[in-house]
Amino acid sequence: MNKSSLRHPISCYAFIQADGFCLRTNNLSMYTEANRQIMGKIMPNFQRERTESSSKQERCQVSSDSIVGEGTTIGEKTSIKRSVIGKNCKISRNCKINNSILMDNVQVAEGVILQGTIICANSKINQKSEFKDCVVSYDQDIITAGKYSNETIKDVESFIEDSDSD
Repeated sequence: MNKSSLRHPISCYAFIQADGFCLRTNNLSMYTEANRQIMGKIMPNFQRERTESSSKQERCQVSSDSIVGEGTTIGEKTSIKRSVIGKNCKISRNCKINNSILMDNVQVAEGVILQGTIICANSKINQKSEFKDCVVSYDQDIITAGKYSNETIKDVESFIEDSDSD
């Protein structure tokens, strides 16, 4: 380090991108947006193939700015907006999914509301739960119906490991 950097504790760093695609994803909403843009801009053919090979009921709504993975089933009266849904997911009827990411093999029971939420692979969300700005880690089974907001939900064993390392 030189002397001038020691006298000025505030520094500014920049990344100059010549070409390609770059987003800063320092919060959930930007992470969700990055997923949508990557799938839509970098792989548009992949997006169309995946969305067309999913199984949707006639009375469900999937917005054009959402991506649905192959093998995914969507129940009637379900609404999906500005979201990325992985492959082989099962979304029951009367669900509302907005600005969220569901990774592969996620199961969502009837009446669930997801807003700005990330559900990691192989997780199950049971009936009439509401999640707002949450992260549900890999292979979770959320059996308690309730309202969750700004939470990270992971298994108890991970909590024990985390607290033992402190």
